[in-house]
Amino acid sequence: MARGIGEYWVDGGSLFFLRYLTANPIVIPLHDVVEVKVGRWHSGRWAVGKPIVKLVWMKEAVRLSSGFILSADRSETEKLVAELRLQGK
Repeated sequence: MARGIGEYWVDGGSLFFLRYLTANPIVIPLHDVVEVKVGRWHSGRWAVGKPIVKLVWMKEAVRLSSGFILSADRSETEKLVAELRLQGK
């Protein structure tokens, strides 16, 4: 599983996440996202109180959950979540 800090961007209807020291980003097509949630834990890990954006998405009939800390600021995170939900429609 890919873990670690990096950069993210949304382009062409997909979320891209490029971990530092890797060559290829994780790409999640937003039309495959079935749910966007915000929590404090993901995959058994706590983010020291920072909001974790969780994308629940389908890939080849498999349900996946990917968690990202996009911002430490709760209100900024909510804006990003709203944008992801809008683009996923």
